Amino acid sequence: MAKKLIFLSLILVVLLAACAQPTPEAPPEEAAPEEPAEEAMPEDLTGTVKFYKGPFGPDEVAQQEANIALFNEEYPNVKVTFETFDWPTQEAQITAALAGATHDLIYIPEGMYPKFAYEGGPLEDLSWCVDDPAWA
Repeated sequence: MAKKLIFLSLILVVLLAACAQPTPEAPPEEAAPEEPAEEAMPEDLTGTVKFYKGPFGPDEVAQQEANIALFNEEYPNVKVTFETFDWPTQEAQITAALAGATHDLIYIPEGMYPKFAYEGGPLEDLSWCVDDPAWA
């Protein structure tokens, strides 16, 4: 259960990062005022996030749809779509999805990490999450 909560939390972090609106930078000659930035409310976030993952069981789609429904209770204006890839052809499907930028969030099984672990590659370093004492 704890692993599932960590996994869902990581998904939430990635989804929020994917949906965040870019903030324009102030021109170098004009410094921005030093007032604290107003934090966006969950209902202010909008966008679409495409999630791609191999199924862990026959009810994977239903489980992910339930997770998406919970996410949408707090972030109602973020549309999340979920698709599964087939385990026997996972490498080809993941590679194609990465090359075509067809999904925002792709579950890459740990056995495939070495294939995609290169500078500028698709893996995001999330060690800050597990190194944080609050996650212990």
